[in-house]
Amino acid sequence: MAMHRFSLCCVVLLVLAPLAAVAWRPWPPRNGSGEVEGIGASKKFEGSSDFVKLQYHMGPVLAADITVHPIWYGRWPAEQKRTIRAFLRSLSPPGSASGDGGIPSPSVAAWWRTVRLYTDQTSANVSGVVRLGREKCDARASRGGRLTRLDIQSVVRDAVTARTRPLPVDSSGVYLVLTSPEVVVENFCGQVCGFHYFTFPSVVGYTLPYAWVGNSAARCPEVCAYPFAIPSYVGDGVGGRKFLVQWVWNPILSYCSGPNALDQ
Repeated sequence: MAMHRFSLCCVVLLVLAPLAAVAWRPWPPRNGSGEVEGIGASKKFEGSSDFVKLQYHMGPVLAADITVHPIWYGRWPAEQKRTIRAFLRSLSPPGSASGDGGIPSPSVAAWWRTVRLYTDQTSANVSGVVRLGREKCDARASRGGRLTRLDIQSVVRDAVTARTRPLPVDSSGVYLVLTSPEVVVENFCGQVCGFHYFTFPSVVGYTLPYAWVGNSAARCPEVCAYPFAIPSYVGDGVGGRKFLVQWVWNPILSYCSGPNALDQ
Protein backbone atom coordinates (compact mmCIF):
# COMPACT_ATOMS: atom_id res chain seq x y z
CA MET A 1 0.00 0.00 0.00
CA ALA A 2 2.89 2.35 0.71
CA MET A 3 4.09 1.89 -2.83
CA HIS A 4 0.59 2.58 -4.15
CA ARG A 5 0.47 5.86 -2.22
CA PHE A 6 3.92 6.75 -3.47
CA SER A 7 3.03 6.04 -7.06
CA LEU A 8 0.05 8.36 -7.05
CA CYS A 9 2.26 11.21 -5.85
CA CYS A 10 3.96 11.28 -9.24
CA VAL A 11 2.84 13.34 -12.19
CA VAL A 12 1.09 10.33 -13.67
CA LEU A 13 0.31 11.83 -17.04
CA LEU A 14 3.79 13.24 -17.58
CA VAL A 15 4.42 11.68 -20.97
CA LEU A 16 1.11 10.83 -22.59
CA ALA A 17 2.76 12.42 -25.62
CA PRO A 18 5.03 9.75 -27.14
CA LEU A 19 6.53 10.60 -30.52
CA ALA A 20 8.21 8.23 -32.94
CA ALA A 21 11.19 7.70 -30.65
CA VAL A 22 10.35 8.91 -27.20
CA ALA A 23 12.76 9.83 -24.44
CA TRP A 24 12.05 11.77 -21.31
CA ARG A 25 13.71 13.54 -18.44
CA PRO A 26 12.08 15.86 -15.92
CA TRP A 27 14.16 18.88 -15.00
CA PRO A 28 13.25 20.24 -11.56
CA PRO A 29 12.39 23.96 -11.84
CA ARG A 30 14.78 26.21 -9.94
CA ASN A 31 14.50 29.77 -8.73
CA GLY A 32 17.01 32.58 -9.17
CA SER A 33 19.24 31.27 -6.38
CA GLY A 34 19.45 27.82 -7.97
CA GLU A 35 17.22 26.12 -5.42
CA VAL A 36 14.45 23.73 -6.41
CA GLU A 37 11.15 25.58 -6.27
CA GLY A 38 7.50 24.66 -6.18
CA ILE A 39 7.79 21.57 -3.99
CA GLY A 40 5.24 22.82 -1.47
CA ALA A 41 2.90 24.37 -4.00
CA SER A 42 2.87 21.23 -6.13
CA LYS A 43 1.60 19.08 -3.28
CA LYS A 44 -1.96 20.21 -3.86
CA PHE A 45 -1.88 18.24 -7.10
CA GLU A 46 -0.64 15.01 -5.54
CA GLY A 47 -3.00 12.13 -6.07
CA SER A 48 -4.95 13.96 -8.76
CA SER A 49 -6.44 11.72 -11.44
CA ASP A 50 -8.22 14.41 -13.43
CA PHE A 51 -8.75 13.54 -17.07
CA VAL A 52 -6.37 15.53 -19.28
CA LYS A 53 -7.63 16.50 -22.73
CA LEU A 54 -5.14 15.38 -25.35
CA GLN A 55 -5.07 15.83 -29.09
CA TYR A 56 -5.50 12.52 -30.91
CA HIS A 57 -3.37 12.00 -34.03
CA MET A 58 -5.16 8.85 -35.24
CA GLY A 59 -2.34 6.57 -34.18
CA PRO A 60 -2.84 3.09 -32.68
CA VAL A 61 -3.98 2.69 -29.09
CA LEU A 62 -3.25 -0.63 -27.41
CA ALA A 63 -6.69 -1.89 -26.44
CA ALA A 64 -5.81 -5.58 -26.07
CA ASP A 65 -4.34 -7.10 -22.93
CA ILE A 66 -0.71 -6.07 -22.41
CA THR A 67 2.03 -8.39 -21.20
CA VAL A 68 5.22 -6.82 -19.86
CA HIS A 69 8.38 -8.93 -20.15
CA PRO A 70 11.15 -7.55 -17.90
CA ILE A 71 14.75 -8.02 -18.99
CA TRP A 72 17.12 -7.49 -16.05
CA TYR A 73 20.47 -6.34 -17.42
CA GLY A 74 23.29 -6.26 -14.90
CA ARG A 75 23.24 -7.05 -11.19
CA TRP A 76 19.80 -6.57 -9.64
CA PRO A 77 19.17 -7.26 -5.93
CA ALA A 78 16.15 -9.44 -5.24
CA GLU A 79 14.34 -6.72 -3.27
CA GLN A 80 14.51 -4.32 -6.22
CA LYS A 81 13.08 -6.95 -8.54
CA ARG A 82 10.27 -7.63 -6.10
CA THR A 83 9.37 -3.93 -6.01
CA ILE A 84 9.14 -3.66 -9.80
CA ARG A 85 7.16 -6.89 -10.08
CA ALA A 86 4.74 -5.71 -7.40
CA PHE A 87 4.19 -2.44 -9.23
CA LEU A 88 3.51 -4.16 -12.55
CA ARG A 89 1.06 -6.56 -10.92
CA SER A 90 -0.70 -3.70 -9.14
CA LEU A 91 -1.71 -2.03 -12.42
CA SER A 92 -4.51 -4.55 -12.88
CA PRO A 93 -4.68 -6.91 -9.91
CA PRO A 94 -6.72 -10.12 -10.26
CA GLY A 95 -10.24 -10.54 -8.96
CA SER A 96 -12.13 -8.02 -11.03
CA ALA A 97 -13.05 -7.77 -14.69
CA SER A 98 -12.50 -4.02 -14.49
CA GLY A 99 -8.93 -4.64 -13.41
CA ASP A 100 -9.06 -3.00 -9.98
CA GLY A 101 -9.53 -6.12 -7.87
CA GLY A 102 -11.75 -4.20 -5.47
CA ILE A 103 -8.79 -2.22 -4.12
CA PRO A 104 -9.89 1.11 -2.63
CA SER A 105 -8.44 4.39 -3.83
CA PRO A 106 -5.84 5.72 -3.82
CA SER A 107 -4.10 2.87 -5.61
CA VAL A 108 -2.13 2.21 -8.77
CA ALA A 109 -5.16 0.37 -10.16
CA ALA A 110 -7.34 3.44 -9.56
CA TRP A 111 -4.83 5.59 -11.42
CA TRP A 112 -4.82 3.12 -14.33
CA ARG A 113 -8.59 3.46 -14.59
CA THR A 114 -8.00 7.11 -15.47
CA VAL A 115 -5.52 6.10 -18.17
CA ARG A 116 -8.16 3.73 -19.58
CA LEU A 117 -10.45 6.66 -20.35
CA TYR A 118 -8.41 7.45 -23.47
CA THR A 119 -9.74 5.92 -26.69
CA ASP A 120 -8.82 5.50 -30.33
CA GLN A 121 -10.88 6.44 -33.39
CA THR A 122 -13.10 3.38 -32.90
CA SER A 123 -13.80 4.42 -29.28
CA ALA A 124 -11.79 1.45 -28.00
CA ASN A 125 -10.30 2.22 -24.60
CA VAL A 126 -6.72 1.77 -23.49
CA SER A 127 -6.17 -1.76 -22.24
CA GLY A 128 -7.48 -2.46 -18.76
CA VAL A 129 -5.26 -5.50 -18.23
CA VAL A 130 -1.49 -5.28 -17.80
CA ARG A 131 0.16 -8.58 -16.92
CA LEU A 132 3.62 -9.47 -15.73
CA GLY A 133 5.01 -11.83 -18.32
CA ARG A 134 8.12 -13.95 -18.45
CA GLU A 135 11.45 -12.53 -17.35
CA LYS A 136 15.03 -12.79 -18.50
CA CYS A 137 18.11 -12.00 -16.44
CA ASP A 138 21.52 -11.08 -17.86
CA ALA A 139 23.42 -10.56 -14.61
CA ARG A 140 26.77 -10.75 -16.40
CA ALA A 141 25.83 -7.84 -18.68
CA SER A 142 26.94 -9.87 -21.67
CA ARG A 143 27.03 -6.86 -23.97
CA GLY A 144 29.22 -4.89 -21.63
CA GLY A 145 28.78 -2.06 -19.19
CA ARG A 146 28.45 0.68 -21.81
CA LEU A 147 25.51 0.52 -24.22
CA THR A 148 24.29 2.63 -27.10
CA ARG A 149 20.60 3.14 -27.74
CA LEU A 150 20.77 0.57 -30.53
CA ASP A 151 22.48 -1.89 -28.18
CA ILE A 152 19.25 -2.01 -26.17
CA GLN A 153 17.61 -3.71 -29.15
CA SER A 154 20.42 -6.26 -29.15
CA VAL A 155 19.67 -6.98 -25.49
CA VAL A 156 16.07 -7.70 -26.50
CA ARG A 157 17.28 -9.95 -29.32
CA ASP A 158 19.48 -11.89 -26.92
CA ALA A 159 16.48 -12.41 -24.65
CA VAL A 160 14.16 -13.77 -27.35
CA THR A 161 16.83 -15.94 -29.02
CA ALA A 162 18.50 -17.32 -25.89
CA ARG A 163 19.32 -21.03 -25.91
CA THR A 164 17.76 -21.53 -22.50
CA ARG A 165 14.42 -20.10 -21.46
CA PRO A 166 14.08 -17.51 -24.23
CA LEU A 167 11.37 -14.91 -23.92
CA PRO A 168 8.39 -15.47 -26.22
CA VAL A 169 8.06 -13.41 -29.37
CA ASP A 170 5.08 -11.31 -28.35
CA SER A 171 4.03 -8.50 -30.68
CA SER A 172 1.31 -7.39 -28.26
CA GLY A 173 3.67 -7.31 -25.30
CA VAL A 174 6.29 -4.83 -24.14
CA TYR A 175 9.90 -5.86 -23.56
CA LEU A 176 11.10 -3.77 -20.64
CA VAL A 177 14.91 -3.55 -20.46
CA LEU A 178 16.06 -2.50 -16.99
CA THR A 179 19.74 -1.62 -16.64
CA SER A 180 21.42 -1.71 -13.23
CA PRO A 181 23.29 1.29 -11.76
CA GLU A 182 26.74 0.19 -12.96
CA VAL A 183 25.59 0.07 -16.61
CA VAL A 184 26.10 3.26 -18.63
CA VAL A 185 23.63 3.84 -21.46
CA GLU A 186 24.10 6.47 -24.16
CA ASN A 187 22.80 9.88 -23.00
CA PHE A 188 21.57 8.47 -19.68
CA CYS A 189 21.16 11.25 -17.10
CA GLY A 190 22.58 13.81 -19.51
CA GLN A 191 19.60 13.77 -21.88
CA VAL A 192 17.29 10.87 -21.04
CA CYS A 193 16.08 8.66 -18.19
CA GLY A 194 14.46 6.13 -20.48
CA PHE A 195 12.86 5.68 -23.89
CA HIS A 196 10.62 3.36 -25.87
CA TYR A 197 10.22 2.40 -29.50
CA PHE A 198 9.87 -0.67 -31.74
CA THR A 199 12.70 -3.06 -32.54
CA PHE A 200 14.14 -3.16 -36.04
CA PRO A 201 13.71 -6.48 -37.90
CA SER A 202 17.28 -6.04 -39.15
CA VAL A 203 18.51 -6.15 -35.54
CA VAL A 204 16.05 -8.36 -33.67
CA GLY A 205 14.35 -10.23 -36.49
CA TYR A 206 10.93 -8.92 -35.44
CA THR A 207 9.13 -5.62 -34.91
CA LEU A 208 8.42 -5.65 -31.19
CA PRO A 209 7.50 -2.91 -28.72
CA TYR A 210 10.30 -2.34 -26.24
CA ALA A 211 11.35 0.14 -23.60
CA TRP A 212 14.46 0.90 -21.63
CA VAL A 213 14.69 2.36 -18.13
CA GLY A 214 17.94 3.00 -16.27
CA ASN A 215 18.42 2.79 -12.51
CA SER A 216 19.38 6.34 -11.56
CA ALA A 217 19.74 5.80 -7.80
CA ALA A 218 23.52 6.18 -7.77
CA ARG A 219 24.08 8.26 -10.88
CA CYS A 220 21.47 11.03 -11.08
CA PRO A 221 18.50 10.62 -8.72
CA GLU A 222 17.98 14.39 -8.59
CA VAL A 223 17.30 14.31 -12.35
CA CYS A 224 15.55 11.02 -13.08
CA ALA A 225 13.84 10.59 -9.72
CA TYR A 226 12.58 14.16 -9.32
CA PRO A 227 10.53 15.18 -7.36
CA PHE A 228 11.15 12.21 -5.07
CA ALA A 229 14.86 12.80 -4.92
CA ILE A 230 16.71 16.11 -4.94
CA PRO A 231 20.30 16.62 -3.76
CA SER A 232 19.22 17.05 -0.12
CA TYR A 233 16.53 14.36 -0.07
CA VAL A 234 16.51 10.63 -0.78
CA GLY A 235 13.15 8.91 -1.25
CA ASP A 236 14.09 5.36 -0.28
CA GLY A 237 17.08 4.04 1.60
CA VAL A 238 17.09 0.71 -0.23
CA GLY A 239 19.02 1.27 -3.42
CA GLY A 240 16.57 3.38 -5.35
CA ARG A 241 13.65 0.97 -5.67
CA LYS A 242 11.17 3.83 -5.63
CA PHE A 243 13.31 5.90 -7.98
CA LEU A 244 12.84 3.27 -10.65
CA VAL A 245 9.11 2.70 -10.26
CA GLN A 246 8.06 6.07 -11.64
CA TRP A 247 10.05 5.42 -14.83
CA VAL A 248 8.73 1.89 -15.20
CA TRP A 249 5.16 3.12 -15.58
CA ASN A 250 6.19 5.78 -18.10
CA PRO A 251 6.83 3.51 -21.12
CA ILE A 252 3.95 1.21 -20.16
CA LEU A 253 1.52 4.10 -20.08
CA SER A 254 2.92 5.53 -23.31
CA TYR A 255 2.64 2.25 -25.17
CA CYS A 256 -0.91 1.65 -24.05
CA SER A 257 -1.95 5.16 -25.02
CA GLY A 258 -0.18 4.57 -28.32
CA PRO A 259 3.03 5.88 -29.91
CA ASN A 260 2.05 8.72 -32.26
CA ALA A 261 -1.51 8.60 -30.94
CA LEU A 262 -1.90 11.16 -28.15
CA ASP A 263 -0.13 14.26 -26.99
CA GLN A 264 -0.84 17.39 -25.05
